[in-house]
Amino acid sequence: MKRSILTLVIIPVLLLIGCAPTDTDDVVVDADSIAAASQDELIAFRADVDENLAEIDTKLDSLELYADTVAEDVSAEIDSTVAELREKRDSVQMDLQQLEVASEDTYDNVRMDIESELNELESEVDMAWERFRDEDAVPDAS
Repeated sequence: MKRSILTLVIIPVLLLIGCAPTDTDDVVVDADSIAAASQDELIAFRADVDENLAEIDTKLDSLELYADTVAEDVSAEIDSTVAELREKRDSVQMDLQQLEVASEDTYDNVRMDIESELNELESEVDMAWERFRDEDAVPDAS
């Protein structure tokens, strides 16, 4: 019985060792493939973020236009809110640039930070949009 168990354990281990790749060029190609996939992922992520930022810009531009049509006190409040939101938008843009130079160890954390900041910014822009929006006066940002 002990020999059977020992044989069942040793033979698969020996087979696995014998099946391991011995050509280091294969490993380099795999690393290159991973790097290319990561670069493609970065390009796609950046495109998505850029698209979301463009939509945010459109809504903020519409709010600024609306500010010109309302009472001075409301206009000042809109201008202040839009300025704060543009600062947050610029922060997301700067973090996106940091992602491009992030190390392998920090890439995921930087990306998660960007996603979190972007989600928060989108939510705040939507709240500002709803707060100040007069359906007849504000151009549709969609």
